[in-house]
Amino acid sequence: MVIERIILNEILESVTLTAYIQTNAISPRDNLQCWNRPAVIICPGGGYLSLAEDEAEFVALQFLANGYQAFILNYSIGAPYAHFPAPFLDLANSVITVRKNARRFAVDPNKVTVLGLSNGGHVASMLGTLWHTSLFPDKLAKPSAMILGFPVLDLVAFETKLLERNSDYAHFIEMMATATLGMKTFQSEKAAQWNSITAVSDDTIPTFIWSYRSDEMVDHAQIDAFTHALKANRIPYETYILPNGKHGSVASTSKPGWLESAIEWLNSLYTNK
Repeated sequence: MVIERIILNEILESVTLTAYIQTNAISPRDNLQCWNRPAVIICPGGGYLSLAEDEAEFVALQFLANGYQAFILNYSIGAPYAHFPAPFLDLANSVITVRKNARRFAVDPNKVTVLGLSNGGHVASMLGTLWHTSLFPDKLAKPSAMILGFPVLDLVAFETKLLERNSDYAHFIEMMATATLGMKTFQSEKAAQWNSITAVSDDTIPTFIWSYRSDEMVDHAQIDAFTHALKANRIPYETYILPNGKHGSVASTSKPGWLESAIEWLNSLYTNK
């Protein structure tokens, strides 16, 4: 395996794309690259304040073991760098970068999936629902599909439900809203425009979404509302809901787990393209 770190933003060098490339992508017989492997770009969680790198690397290695080339995006975090739409533009730039370097990365440019965890799911879903708008002028940024794990989809509802459950999260919400909106709360029209659920249209890309019903941070009603919107717009999708599990846990205890189900769904989707 070859690991390569690409700086995506010359001004903010912390915005990087780390590529995990299978070395057997190069045939030892003729030294030609077999550039037909699917790719997955992973957006870690962390509340737009940090990045859960361990969970992202775990997922990357699982996809590598299943024949994918994997990439981890370190998008813009913290105030003022995470101010919307910066993280979404970082992801768009990463998709474009993978496609433009498809031969070097041994990737099929028609099979580039974005995968987001927690608020990383918000990043992925914003690109997956709004790729066709003026926010993303380069249509090479359109992902082929998206996988969302215990995603934050509605920031207003996220704040409301989280604080109803535990008021100790008030400072966390304030820091998160300050970093992304320059405000102390998500209870505003400014936050409502970044709602992944209301952004769903018939241009939304195929989606696999998974979560835990017992998730203590993201209310399951968000998942239900998002899948309802996908169904209403006739977007291919699949859900995989586990009864028990903690927010941020990516190691599945069930068999088949979410990852096996997601890969099976992706393989079927890409076979039928």
